[in-house]
Amino acid sequence: MRLPRTDAALDALNDERDHLAIQVSLATDAEQPDPQRLAALRQKLAGVELKISNYRPVTQ
Repeated sequence: MRLPRTDAALDALNDERDHLAIQVSLATDAEQPDPQRLAALRQKLAGVELKISNYRPVTQ
């Protein structure tokens, strides 16, 4: 899925990153953490962080 290059798109990526970071924290702190779920969440988080780091707003 390609996001439009707007500030709204960057805001959405930041929101997704924050949500995933919370999920990783909760999964890590669980009494019996599920290693597969934790690895999947960390991988998703890394992907979102990569999108944010590569983000280039379009200038008009």
